[in-house]
Amino acid sequence: MRKVIFIFTLIVTSFYVFADKLTDNVKVKRLPNGLKVVVKEMKDSLAASVEVGYRVGFNNSFDSDCIEMPHFVEHMLFKGTSDYPKGEITRRIIECGGSLIAYTSDYSTVYHQVIPSLNVEEVLKIEASRMTDSTFDPKEIDLEKNVILSEIRYYANDTKNKFWYDFYKKIGLPIFVYYEMDKRLEHIKSITRDSAYSFYKKYYRPDNAVVVVTGGVRAEDVFALCEKYF
Repeated sequence: MRKVIFIFTLIVTSFYVFADKLTDNVKVKRLPNGLKVVVKEMKDSLAASVEVGYRVGFNNSFDSDCIEMPHFVEHMLFKGTSDYPKGEITRRIIECGGSLIAYTSDYSTVYHQVIPSLNVEEVLKIEASRMTDSTFDPKEIDLEKNVILSEIRYYANDTKNKFWYDFYKKIGLPIFVYYEMDKRLEHIKSITRDSAYSFYKKYYRPDNAVVVVTGGVRAEDVFALCEKYF
């Protein structure tokens, strides 16, 4: 019993030590426009990650009567803004030696970049432009709908997704909309430029977002840049 208590105490202590390290040098600021900015300074790092997360995901789909709308809007934010034509955002991130990804979950949509820390300002400018000035070119709407239709068909045949769908159904729990593949296929076809743009303007706002920057940066510099661009 003493050995069990000792091991348990060791695990709990290790957890708190690790948690303390995670929050070391973390600074948080809420800007006047409502944007929350979180910065973890890692002074020895030459790289940085920049994430912009929005409180909108598949479970906000009912606001638009379209399950796939949050996912579709996520894709459209790579299709150009007033300042960055189609393809320019990806090109700039890659040219500076960075990488980028985005994803939509049940409750959030996140845009994530890893870049050299000296390029953080460029990424924040890009994200600010995506937040307010994405163009939603009508020519891109149908093209992107076909891309997402292909994605959904791929995931519909994924064994992991099938397992969770059957599991939720068998035990009587509500089935997350993410796994409703038939509905997603049906709803993506109904999206228009107006409905997508309206959803974007409703949820892509500073007061519905959080910017998280981690790496070789100074918190005060990041706060100043966010105030400048967002």
